[in-house]
Amino acid sequence: VLEACVKNCGHRFHIYVSTRDFVENVLVQTILPKNNAPMVLQDRVLSMIQ
Repeated sequence: VLEACVKNCGHRFHIYVSTRDFVENVLVQTILPKNNAPMVLQDRVLSMIQ
């Protein structure tokens, strides 16, 4: 979903998803072990962070 939003939304959205707050509170929280995220999702999020 995030990838689709980045492709279709404007500059303001790009700025927001590149903030430390978004990365720490959304992306990192998504891949925490307690959330039991699929490995493919974990790999995708980690590649976006890099």
